[in-house]
This record gives sequence, structure tokens and C-alpha cells, in this order.
Amino acid sequence: MQVRQIDNIDNDAHKIYNLVCITHTKTAISKLVEFNEQCRANKTGFILAETLGAAGYIFVDFGDKHIITDLDGEPCKQFILSGITQDEKGQVHVHEDKRHSF
Repeated sequence: MQVRQIDNIDNDAHKIYNLVCITHTKTAISKLVEFNEQCRANKTGFILAETLGAAGYIFVDFGDKHIITDLDGEPCKQFILSGITQDEKGQVHVHEDKRHSF
């Protein structure tokens, strides 16, 4: 398996690679959507990961036939982290205004 870093979104990347992962982009969302559609049509995996200051998101598209298996069938849980200590046994702190079951 080869991994390469490219500095620009090349419209032919969806033809060359099995997976395209885009980070730290200043590309317009319409261009990213178009590129994702090209990847999907070519059965190329697409991952977009961005940080926006302290927040961020990841978008993953491996096509219609991608299957996620979940061992327990429980729905995903979401919560807001307010901090993580750097101790040897780090502690994770969640936002106090949001209820959680952790």
C-alpha cells in the first residue's frame, strides 16, 4: 500500500487512488461536494476532516455498499468534551450542561 500527500485537489485523484483523505482545506464546500461525488462514482473512498478552532468534524463516504457492523447495536452517543488531563492516567471531562451516561 502506498500513501501519498498531495497539496491540491486534483480532479483525477479519484481515478488514481482507492481512498482520498482531505484535511486543512480552504476549498469551497461546493467543490468538495463535487469532488466527493466524483470519488463516489469511481468507488473511491472519501474522508474530509477539518478543525474549526476547538471544534471539528469528520465526513466519511465509502459509497452505498459500505457496511458498518456494530457489536452491540446500541445507538451512537454524543457529548461535548471540556478537557482531557495529561496525567499518566488521563481524565476526560465532559461539558456540565449536557447530560450523558458515561
